[in-house]
Amino acid sequence: MTMNFKKRVNKLRGKRTHGFGRQQGRRKTGRKHGHGLTSDWKKGLKSYVNKQKSLGYPTQKFGKKVTRSPWKFGKFGFQRPQTQVRIYHKNIINIASLDAKLDGWVKQELAQKSGDVYTVDLDKCNIQKILAKGSIQKKVQVRVKYASNYAIEEIEKVGGKVFLTEAKE
Repeated sequence: MTMNFKKRVNKLRGKRTHGFGRQQGRRKTGRKHGHGLTSDWKKGLKSYVNKQKSLGYPTQKFGKKVTRSPWKFGKFGFQRPQTQVRIYHKNIINIASLDAKLDGWVKQELAQKSGDVYTVDLDKCNIQKILAKGSIQKKVQVRVKYASNYAIEEIEKVGGKVFLTEAKE
């Protein structure tokens, strides 16, 4: 360990601190209250942080992008368990994707084809909602929980039908 000051070892033999106060005083961050956000507020800089906050200056920037408020210290907030979040989640499919996947679903026996009409129950495919992005060319009879009004119109234009198992959205 290199030191940038002259030792006064000869004068203070037998003294623990050798004239530098507490033993921490000669260490890297002992008297400076640590580094970063871990110790801005907690130890000795409380008055400094309050003054900077009242003037509107943040104490630290996190690179080019500020990821969180520089005035929040320690742990805060919580995350909802994913089991609770997934209750409200709906798996969706657009009519263009539905059109592209029909032949694959017939091979996997998730859909049936009779003539030129496909019959699909999207609950078996774990899909709860149809949206109207893209276009569809195949005649489809679809059973699904939810569908947008425009998706129903597009499917009926081609000659298909949509059977809703729950109320319209």
